[in-house]
Amino acid sequence: LFLDEIGEMPIALQAKLLRVLEHGEVRRVGAVQSHRFDVRIIAATHRDLRDAIAEQHFREDLFWRLNVLHLHVPPLRERASDIPVLAEHFIEGSGTDSASGKRSISPAAMALLTAYPWPANVRELRNTIDRAVALNLGNEIHPEDLPDTMQQAARTANVVAEGLRRRDSLRNLERAYIFEVLRSVGGNKSRAA
Repeated sequence: LFLDEIGEMPIALQAKLLRVLEHGEVRRVGAVQSHRFDVRIIAATHRDLRDAIAEQHFREDLFWRLNVLHLHVPPLRERASDIPVLAEHFIEGSGTDSASGKRSISPAAMALLTAYPWPANVRELRNTIDRAVALNLGNEIHPEDLPDTMQQAARTANVVAEGLRRRDSLRNLERAYIFEVLRSVGGNKSRAA
C-alpha cells in the first residue's frame, strides 16, 4: 500500500492508521467484524517528519512504525542527469506519436529542461512533457513548446551566469537580474516585485 504525502495526514487519522498497522486488522465502515490483512506499507513525503514530530504535527509512534527502511530521494534539481531519461520516458508514455514518427526533444529544449530548478519535482516534469506533446504537432519538442515560466527562468539564469563569468560585483549582478525580471514582465513593477 503506497501512502503518498503521509506528512500531510491529520493527527486523528494518524492514530487510526497506527492502530490498523499495530493490530493488522481493518474494519469496513458499517461492518461488525474486523478483517486481517497482510500488506507492506510504502510511505512518501516531502516534509521532514522529525520536524513535524517536534511541531506535534506527526505522531512519533507512527513515524517509528513506518520508518523501517528510509530511502532519501533528492529533489530533481539535484539530479539533472536524470531529466533526459525521465523526459524520454514520459514522451514514450504519452502514447501519442506524431504523424511522421516518434517524438524527440531538441537539444535546446533539453538544455532548458535540465537548467530548470523543478520546484514540483518529477510531477512538474511529467506535466511539462505532457503539455509539450499535446501542443506540438511535429516530431521534435522545441523550447517554444515549453512553458513561458521555464523560458523566463532560463533567461534570468543566463543573465546571472554571464555576470558571474565577467566577475561582476554582487551589486551589478543584482541590478542585471532586476532589469531582466522587469523586462520579462513588461515593466510591471508590482509583478516584478
